[in-house]
Amino acid sequence: MQQFDRRLAAVAVPGEDDQNQGQEVQSSEPVIPEGPIGRHLLAFIDVIGSGKEQDIRGFIKEHYAKSAQKNVTIDQRLGVFARLHERTGGLEIRCVEQRGEHIVMLRAQTVRDNEWDTYHLQFEPKAPNGIVSWSMNVEGTGRVSLRSKEY
Repeated sequence: MQQFDRRLAAVAVPGEDDQNQGQEVQSSEPVIPEGPIGRHLLAFIDVIGSGKEQDIRGFIKEHYAKSAQKNVTIDQRLGVFARLHERTGGLEIRCVEQRGEHIVMLRAQTVRDNEWDTYHLQFEPKAPNGIVSWSMNVEGTGRVSLRSKEY
């Protein structure tokens, strides 16, 4: 695993000793898996922050599984990522968890209004491990906001 860079923010973790209240707290940076899945995750975060059509097109061609690209047009996916950028303004990743060999969960705060989102990304099992699907939940609402299997 490697340390995330500027796209990910450290989360303050209160110290275990209550006598140290008001003192410096430990910080834990999210960690991303190494290899193709990690590269796809970083690109996913970047493209949401960018919102530029050219960046989104390149991301879809390079980071989606070929099988997923056949199911939905690039124009439909462009709309999904453009709306996601408009709503979030980008993401600050707070937590990354492997949820199986080819599923990763990201918890993030939106740059625009500090809402909490949870993303589940599924990757193809064989290299280059492209994105097969993803979904996003806006925390506190209990509903799925976007499910990319439809887009």
